[in-house]
Amino acid sequence: MTQAPGTHAATAAPPPPAEAAGLSDAIAAALPPDPYEQLEVARKITAVAVAARASRLEHEAARLRQKLADKDRLAGELADRADALDQALRDADARLRAVLDDNAKLVKERDSLVQTNKKLARDLAKLETFKRHLMQSLGDDNSSVSSSISPSSHQAIQLTFL
Repeated sequence: MTQAPGTHAATAAPPPPAEAAGLSDAIAAALPPDPYEQLEVARKITAVAVAARASRLEHEAARLRQKLADKDRLAGELADRADALDQALRDADARLRAVLDDNAKLVKERDSLVQTNKKLARDLAKLETFKRHLMQSLGDDNSSVSSSISPSSHQAIQLTFL
């Protein structure tokens, strides 16, 4: 189990730090050799990345605020439109109620006029019947009087009826 001192050193040599970190040779060559300087570079890269991310998030927040403002404006317009439509509905409902009330009054008036018309038609029929009976009665009286009266008197009676 013993190994020769030369073989152990060749197989156990640690890889360079860039390879151990998974960096490519070009990036490793660009980094400063001092670990503190490497940390400073990493801090600057992180700061730039954070600033870029913050800028993107600020732009996204501004876009979302604008979108929210647009939605609020649209919601306000829709609320105004809903209020206007609600008012129009109330106005139309009031007009409908007025028309229905007028219609009910007209129906009552029509029914009253129908009743009056029926009553007047009955009265007219009674008067026509009365007139016929009167005319028959006068005709009957006239014929009985004319038989007892001379023809010259009959002419005088006829003249009085005219």
